[in-house]
Amino acid sequence: MRTPLAILTLTLSGLLLGCAKPPPPPGPPPGVNTVADAKVIGDVLQSINTYESAVNRADVSPRLVAADPVGRRGESFVEQWVVDSGGTRVEYEVQLNPSGRGGADYRIKRLTPIGNVPASRIPNLLPSR
Repeated sequence: MRTPLAILTLTLSGLLLGCAKPPPPPGPPPGVNTVADAKVIGDVLQSINTYESAVNRADVSPRLVAADPVGRRGESFVEQWVVDSGGTRVEYEVQLNPSGRGGADYRIKRLTPIGNVPASRIPNLLPSR
């Protein structure tokens, strides 16, 4: 038979656990200086993967290595990202614009030349939806 103290302890424990805050959403990897949260980073990397996979004709699963702020363009944050794309270091300009729907809209442009094609001739990737 349970004592009133045991029942009270279990009830209070349940209330405290039920009121615990969920953990904050994960941010960027350690040492990466970006305004993007983990969801936006994942979305941008998925777009980069689509582009890099077309260029390399293979899935490259890019990984964010570094990000540095470059400045602002209107309401947008402009950053330079370095990704490891199948063992190759590739630089991108990432323009992040806070969205009214939450999250961010983005545009990305590859800065690293592809073979003999200069970066200025590489088309911009389509903006996010």
